[in-house]
Amino acid sequence: KKKIILVSIKKKITSSEIENLGAKFYKKFKDSKLNYYSINTDTVLKGLNHFISYFLHGLKLKSYIFERYKSKKQKKSIFINLVGKNKPSYIDQIQFKEIEDGTFYARDLVSEPGNILHPDEYAKRINSLKKVGLKINIYDNKKLKKLGMNTLLGVGQGSIRGSYLVTMEWKGLKSNSKPLAFVGKGVCFDTGGISLKPAKFMEDMTYDMAGSATV
Repeated sequence: KKKIILVSIKKKITSSEIENLGAKFYKKFKDSKLNYYSINTDTVLKGLNHFISYFLHGLKLKSYIFERYKSKKQKKSIFINLVGKNKPSYIDQIQFKEIEDGTFYARDLVSEPGNILHPDEYAKRINSLKKVGLKINIYDNKKLKKLGMNTLLGVGQGSIRGSYLVTMEWKGLKSNSKPLAFVGKGVCFDTGGISLKPAKFMEDMTYDMAGSATV
């Protein structure tokens, strides 16, 4: 038996809307008994050259699951076979794969519990990104004190872990253009200051370093 699935596409559609279509597709069929699908790329309207790329990108992003500490891991895989002439270009494949890898890496960091991803471990993981060509500088307690960053160190005294400021540099252009800087807060677990956070909000505080994970 074959099941034909029709996806309605409006003529003017944004890339994020296409990604959402891919995400909805995954959500609808992730628990289905079917796990093999063929997409006829020739049915996509002309002018939507990157439609398949964004659709698959949205599908892949939605498929993320953090199950590192689960004894029973999800075993189901969904296979997508592309037929037709409008398949993603080689450049699209590389670019979207890089974005997906980076997004999943950030989600892994955010999903880690605070007793695993504490400042010492976080700095260590960032330092491992040297292998992809980033220039990493780690400012530990001693260097932070020398820089006069006493407010950061003052807050950090409440933990047995160290305090860090980590910078990452990527020199893409050869020209002397002005650098573009992103800053992200990396508080690994925020229990609250004068008032402790209530229990039902406390478990979400592993997300407090999401800004730095995104950077």
